[in-house]
Amino acid sequence: TVEWQADSPRPLAGVIRMLEKGQTADAILLLELFKSARPDDPAVLYNLGMAYSDLNEMERAVLNLRRLLELDAQHVNGRIAYGVALMRQGQDRRAEIELRKAVETDPQNPWAQRNLGGCLIQLGKYQEALPYLKLAVEVNPTDDRAWFGLGKAYELTGNLEDADDAYHKALEIDEYGDAAEHHDARLNFISELIRQIP
Repeated sequence: TVEWQADSPRPLAGVIRMLEKGQTADAILLLELFKSARPDDPAVLYNLGMAYSDLNEMERAVLNLRRLLELDAQHVNGRIAYGVALMRQGQDRRAEIELRKAVETDPQNPWAQRNLGGCLIQLGKYQEALPYLKLAVEVNPTDDRAWFGLGKAYELTGNLEDADDAYHKALEIDEYGDAAEHHDARLNFISELIRQIP
């Protein structure tokens, strides 16, 4: 049995720990239980949306995150998560609108900047993506995904030396992580292109 103690100062703390440990499916069961008791709780809606997005259940993710934004239009992380969920659904143009709103609400938010930059790359707006990705790595220089996105934007705009530098940074940060192989492959590809330049 699960008991949610109303007087607990952080009733979601245990669920968040489960999410951090990758126990997403189990966490969703608890979050759905919490949602039935408090359907308009922003923290529940946000975490539920994020969890469904992680499991690639995008319709459920979008439903919960859209409801969150109906309740709190200024919830920046909720708007970022909503934009990312839309991107995962292939709705890049709608995602761009949401991610631009997130950047307008919090211009120094590195995740808003990084995800807007990534969305613009997907839309083929490579040059436009560069300032957002530059700010993302300036604000959060340990974000390997932002460095990788910056490398990609440089690569696609023909700036191979800066692409090489950005890919190197991404690999330094995530040398043994999940994305390291992908970072390394791009780095090798760019290095080979640079060697071929007369």
